[in-house]
Amino acid sequence: MRIVHAMANLNRGEGAIAAAVGMMIAQRRAGIDVFAAPTEVNSHRDRAHLDQLESAGVSCVAPPARWRRHDDEAPECDVVHVHGLWDRGLPDAGRLARRTATPMVVTPHGMCSTWALRHARWKKAIYRRLVLRRLWPGSFTWHFTTDAEATEAQPLWQRTTQDSVVLPLSLDVAGIRAAASGLPGDPPPPRATSRAVFVGRVHPGKGVEYLVDALAHDPAAAWGLDVIGPCDDVFGQRLIERTREAGLGERATWHGPVYPPALYGMIARADALVLPSDHENFGLVAVEAVAAGIPVLLSDRVAVASKLVAAEVAALVSRQPAALAHELADWLDTDAGRTRLQQMRERTPGAAAQFDHAAVGERWFEVYQRLAMR
Repeated sequence: MRIVHAMANLNRGEGAIAAAVGMMIAQRRAGIDVFAAPTEVNSHRDRAHLDQLESAGVSCVAPPARWRRHDDEAPECDVVHVHGLWDRGLPDAGRLARRTATPMVVTPHGMCSTWALRHARWKKAIYRRLVLRRLWPGSFTWHFTTDAEATEAQPLWQRTTQDSVVLPLSLDVAGIRAAASGLPGDPPPPRATSRAVFVGRVHPGKGVEYLVDALAHDPAAAWGLDVIGPCDDVFGQRLIERTREAGLGERATWHGPVYPPALYGMIARADALVLPSDHENFGLVAVEAVAAGIPVLLSDRVAVASKLVAAEVAALVSRQPAALAHELADWLDTDAGRTRLQQMRERTPGAAAQFDHAAVGERWFEVYQRLAMR
């Protein structure tokens, strides 16, 4: 079975691309012949993902734009799998599926959520009507990563097709746990100075601003915060300045971007990952933290939260700074809270297993097989 994945690029700094790369690796491990077709490739910027795909046996083929101009470069495949909605090269992938009557799967990576569609709303509506509806097949299969994402996107996807599938994103769970436990580093901080970690883009709505305000709201609290992720834009610099003005000192440490495997060692040394986001269509970093062996504290806007709470490795926290400060003090600065976190930590191996590449890859094989047999 041959599957071609079309996406904007292979930039390791973009969450949707990292998710797509993980998906391709999971499918290759399930015995599927997988090919990547990025619209553009920057050999320096994309090297990490190119190396990952090559080591997994995933080859790159010509970008979708060339399929339109050069028929001999259009790949033969059983399913075309498109990642995202708005990249300029993706309509050509839909055109190939339409011309050859090949089944198509679209993973929007949160791009058809209410939160995402509010941004550049009219441009997206015009593009969807004039480009996607004209070039893409009349019927295709949506892929959502959680039931929550599917429910939120329902008004959009039911106007295009009635077919959808819900499958989670996946990870190399054993590899993450090995990296988390095997990397040299400082020992975990003493219990009196518990640390929460935030991992992600420092951007409005991701929740790090609520964590900074929570720190400032309770200057007597002992817990500290490690922020891992790009923070070199105006918003990030303003947050860093806010921590200085509040006199938070070492309670807030800004590490900048850190990539695997070093990232997993840093996550594992924290007491909990905290992600009080306004919107996460999945929340892959929360699953990475569980795979690395630590519990997670999430807002109810993180789509994967319900699965992790059900597995008893996560708890919900507020996005309101005063309430969040009180909750984090309870979790991180009290014996009772630290005991509950330790109990959650002990459940992480079992909880992470449902997101492993092997388990999810087998389910993808079944989905593609069903589509190819139509």
